[in-house]
Amino acid sequence: MDVSLSLDLSQLKNIKLVGLDLDQNMLKLAKANAEKNDKASITSFIKKDAWNLEIDEKYDILMSNGLSIYEHDDQKIVELYKEFFNALKPDGVLITSFLTPPPALSKESTWKNYNAEDALKQKAIFGDIIQTKWQAFKTASQTRELLEAAGFKVLEVIYDSQGMFPTIIGQK
Repeated sequence: MDVSLSLDLSQLKNIKLVGLDLDQNMLKLAKANAEKNDKASITSFIKKDAWNLEIDEKYDILMSNGLSIYEHDDQKIVELYKEFFNALKPDGVLITSFLTPPPALSKESTWKNYNAEDALKQKAIFGDIIQTKWQAFKTASQTRELLEAAGFKVLEVIYDSQGMFPTIIGQK
């Protein structure tokens, strides 16, 4: 939500930003950021599980910062994307991101301009020591297939400078 809070929305009328997160601390941080960016009057924050939105309101745009990196099961990712699909108005747009696999794991890796030693250290710290759950890698073609299985038409994949965490745009 930080990206949307930093946008100049002064020319738009009838805009409403809604932040959803399962983590109450993240919601507090987002609210503080909204107040810092003078967006508090147009922003609401709701504690929800993205895999079980149960919302009646429909949205024009939905942004999700890479929830797929936490889930290894492709069917559960499709379920997440279906929740997003159902939360959008007709022709609504989903903007999300995904974590691409490193070269050692996939010939389709898009990684570039990175330090291999630093990547190994990061893997050791996050994967082996801390045992994070957010290392579910997907290629662009895999992510495209998952979005299409949920009903989306993929419009574009936008790569970051290192090819590690691209943004993908889908339309209902």
